[in-house]
Amino acid sequence: MFNPVPPALGGNRYWQELNDRLGASLDITMTPAADYLNKLSTIIAGGDLPDMMLISARLTRRADVLTRLCADLSDLVSGDAVKDFPFLANIPTDSWLPTAFGSGIYAIPIPRAVVGTIMFSRVDLIRQRGLNPDPANYQEFVELARGLTDARANRWAFGNPKRVIEFVSNMLGVPNLWREEGGKFTSEYETEQRKQALARATEMYQAGLFHPDSVGGKLNLRDLFGNGTIAVNADGYAAWDILASTYDAEVGGMAAPGYDGGPGTNRAGTAIFALTAFKKADPDRLRQLLGICDWLSTPLGTSEYMFRRFGVEGTHYTWQDGVPVRTALGNTEVKLPLEYIAESPHVLGPGDRARVDAQRAYQEKIIPRIVRNPADELQILARIMMPLSKAVLAVVALFNAVSYWSAFFNAVLYINSTDKWPLQLVLRTYVVDNTAIGADLPGEVVPPQQSLQMAILVVSLVPICLVYPFLQRHFAKGLVIGAVKG
Repeated sequence: MFNPVPPALGGNRYWQELNDRLGASLDITMTPAADYLNKLSTIIAGGDLPDMMLISARLTRRADVLTRLCADLSDLVSGDAVKDFPFLANIPTDSWLPTAFGSGIYAIPIPRAVVGTIMFSRVDLIRQRGLNPDPANYQEFVELARGLTDARANRWAFGNPKRVIEFVSNMLGVPNLWREEGGKFTSEYETEQRKQALARATEMYQAGLFHPDSVGGKLNLRDLFGNGTIAVNADGYAAWDILASTYDAEVGGMAAPGYDGGPGTNRAGTAIFALTAFKKADPDRLRQLLGICDWLSTPLGTSEYMFRRFGVEGTHYTWQDGVPVRTALGNTEVKLPLEYIAESPHVLGPGDRARVDAQRAYQEKIIPRIVRNPADELQILARIMMPLSKAVLAVVALFNAVSYWSAFFNAVLYINSTDKWPLQLVLRTYVVDNTAIGADLPGEVVPPQQSLQMAILVVSLVPICLVYPFLQRHFAKGLVIGAVKG
């Protein structure tokens, strides 16, 4: 949870209506964001997994957790099977890629758009202090931070050092994780610009512009941002509406300027916020759970979407000038973290027109500056393409290995010394051509020729016999992949 916890089921009419519409009883365990990884790790270690669970992108050994402990959904959401869940099928392909490990699909994605993380600012507080909410360079950004900080009034500019380092990095043109030049990859941490960004953030920390408990990652940054304790905080773009409606604050998005002026860069966001995985169960149970997620992924334009976002008309929201506006009860009850179970692709609105226009203007400014991670394609190759191709690669490897193992013709052409003959040339000479072995060694006791020939055959077969058992399970599949029945 990034926001205040809503009333429990017994006193929450929205939650009760949700269960009625789903035809199921959602029992949601809500954990503060700062404690979530520890809570998830404890549950995984205990082995008592819930039916559905949010798998953070920061979870250690995420691939092992998904492939060993969670259900493989491949037969339910791949190919034509996904037609049973049309709203999950509406999620963009890029968002589905992180759900695939090996040749299986082990989760559904919670999609996010390319705009990624936004440096949000409390525009209302900035204006109250007569400051500039849109700094044009690094120096103006520092002046804004100084103007927002008043430790005696329990107010600071920032609460998250990592995000400030990234923001200054965007000013300096630091690459998005990796930089590729001439086929050579350089990590962002190796660049001088990243070191400079770290030095500038350190100076701001030493100047007291950060909340005193900002180091350690245990702050509820959204609450602090909402109540004005901090005025600038980076968060996912989907938080814009959440922050504005939860805390009744005027929120703006701050684009990174160039360090010395001009436009900065903006890192492309990941295609997902996190993954929703499922406990291993029979197919019927998994279909039921996927049906719930499909309902929660309904897009704008459906009654399900309106209920999910605003609740029951007349109770949780009313219409004002063609825009749905939550009532006081809606602001209290319609706070279930459903967007962390399943979510539709993000759209701007419906909501306050000024806020929607500000969101659009921000995206129009940022999108041309987007910098992608050039290693993304390598990750797709390593995590998806290569595992899916294991069968074909095993067959090709076996065929090539047998071909090289059986080759003798080059040795016939280029090697004159019998001491350097490869085994296959010895095999051809003494078995195929039936050349006598040891016939020119007087006084030596020579075993029967047939016994020697059989011994050479066994020696030549042993390596292939040792390798084949490890490849045979891929052999038939690799041969028929792509085949069309005549």
